[in-house]
Amino acid sequence: LKNLYLHNNKIEKIENLTCLKNLSTLNLSSNAIGYLNLGSISCLPKLHTLMLSRNKLRTAEDIEELSNCSSEVTEIIETNISKME
Repeated sequence: LKNLYLHNNKIEKIENLTCLKNLSTLNLSSNAIGYLNLGSISCLPKLHTLMLSRNKLRTAEDIEELSNCSSEVTEIIETNISKME
């Protein structure tokens, strides 16, 4: 599985992704995610695109931490961050 589209599903947290080692695109837009669990994302070594628009993320901290994790994420799509810390 290389592309996983889970948009519009009322997902509140990211978990149980460890078996998706070949995943390169993850679309989690239009859900209810309030924070990023970096442990779930960092286990995806080939992840390059992470779509997070229209979720409940409110600060840039989660996105900044994601850029420091071991994942090779090169594109993060997030449009509703309202507070930069």
